[in-house]
Amino acid sequence: MVRVEIGPDGLLRAVTVVRSSGLSVLDDRAVSKIREIKLPNIPEELRERAFSVDVPFKFWLRSREQ
Repeated sequence: MVRVEIGPDGLLRAVTVVRSSGLSVLDDRAVSKIREIKLPNIPEELRERAFSVDVPFKFWLRSREQ
């Protein structure tokens, strides 16, 4: 699970892993995907407030033979 922290200005402040997948390469990928996406508009009731959102990630690993 990745925690996304948004500042009172609506900008991304931090992205951290709060529950590891057990593989650092997957944790790093989850963080980088969050940093790549365009964040949605902040709802009016959350504007000018700092807040965080926990985002779950699921990865499915297949063998190379498939």
